[in-house]
Amino acid sequence: MKKYSSTPIIAILFCYSFSFGQTAQDTINNKEKAENLYIKNVLDYINIKFDLESNNERFEIDGANFDYDIRPNVSTVSRLSLNYLFLSLSYSFIPKFFPGNNDNDLKGKTMGSSFGLTLNFNHWIQEVRYGKVRGFYLENSEDYESPWIEGTTPYIQFPDLKVISYRGSTSYKFNSNFSLKAISTQTEIQLKSSGSFIPGLIYSYYIIDDKSAQQTTSQRSNNYEILANFGYYYTFVLSKKWYVALGASPSIGYSYTDLLTRLPDENVNSNYSSKVYRVNGKGGLGYNSERFFGGFEITAFRSFKDDSSPSVSLVTTYNALQFFAGYRFNAPKKVKELAQKVESKIKL
Repeated sequence: MKKYSSTPIIAILFCYSFSFGQTAQDTINNKEKAENLYIKNVLDYINIKFDLESNNERFEIDGANFDYDIRPNVSTVSRLSLNYLFLSLSYSFIPKFFPGNNDNDLKGKTMGSSFGLTLNFNHWIQEVRYGKVRGFYLENSEDYESPWIEGTTPYIQFPDLKVISYRGSTSYKFNSNFSLKAISTQTEIQLKSSGSFIPGLIYSYYIIDDKSAQQTTSQRSNNYEILANFGYYYTFVLSKKWYVALGASPSIGYSYTDLLTRLPDENVNSNYSSKVYRVNGKGGLGYNSERFFGGFEITAFRSFKDDSSPSVSLVTTYNALQFFAGYRFNAPKKVKELAQKVESKIKL
């Protein structure tokens, strides 16, 4: 049986991971959009979208004499979003009534939520997100607890381990005939098959803290990441209402960590940097009518960290199956007029 130490546990999560125009000009812009043979703008509707996503996220750290597989006790995440033209607001939460989200006796309790804002213009896409997760467990607890019986013995738990994240991305879509909105916020409908190269920057600041009254030692880290992302997405229009969407986005970047280790007699500060490599792929099938839309999407994500210590390997893996559905309802006249004037003035 391996000897368990809580000190390096926090290291695994280091991967964790815009004046208004004239009415005449507005009419011209809307006419140009209506004549686009590839994209149909749903100008008259605001939509509400509900996502239900399976969560299979794991953080792995492998060293010379230890290996940890840390996970949040979450099997399903829900997201509710409000979308209109270029603007999207979202809120994600953990529904406790779903199986796999409520086995707290064995895996401990995980609490978490996030808020997101997306501005998706003709070419430029800006995203910002805030999230907080608290409570994790050690999936491979049998390596450190003996005897250990699956389904009976509780997993090693980290109820006070929390991650607070601030994340953003800025991207540019090259092909005007490809609609990212049609497959992400459903504020447009793709009429003909098309794809686009969408490069961008991803930047993150996140805090990881495992301070607990029951521990004599703990750690807190402030982490900064920036990555260059090289994405390509394509939508195959199967019929008037059905489509298949595929995409891949490899990334490479740099991470800097400022680490505070709390010991019984003193605090120790250290810092280090590392290269970060990520691969993200997704594919899905969707239905997009005038009022109703829905579908599913499969996402696979893997992140590798080239840590300054050659004896430690850090890997983040995330696989998810997402189901979504939504409905478009008439936008209030004042909201529609204001939003269309703003969009016509912002040539992005």
